Amino acid sequence: MRQRELFVQRIAARAGVDLSAAASWLLARLEESPETSPAQLAVSYDVDPVRLADALTELRSKGLVSPQSQEVTAAGHQVLERLGAARRAGLAELLADWSPEQHRDLSEFLRRVAGALVPDAPHR
Repeated sequence: MRQRELFVQRIAARAGVDLSAAASWLLARLEESPETSPAQLAVSYDVDPVRLADALTELRSKGLVSPQSQEVTAAGHQVLERLGAARRAGLAELLADWSPEQHRDLSEFLRRVAGALVPDAPHR
């Protein structure tokens, strides 16, 4: 299992979200770009298209994405909020003894990486 997938699984577990890593990742991507299909995302991110199709089925079965479109539902937004909070908490624990003021470049890099893995849900 790749590190990124393991990281996303840990975030989902911390958030108490019963989603596969692929579904957690896809939920965040659909929030960012609802007009982009899972097939297009598979090409853009070099991910197995069958895996993303399965992830979309998982999201729809849990009511996190509309059955008629790729729109994230209110329940999906709640899950994204929980994933974002879990991501921030995990990073805070990892960096508890680290001073961002002393390492500004690294601080900015970590902020971007964390957002790319599981972005914060937009405030609605």
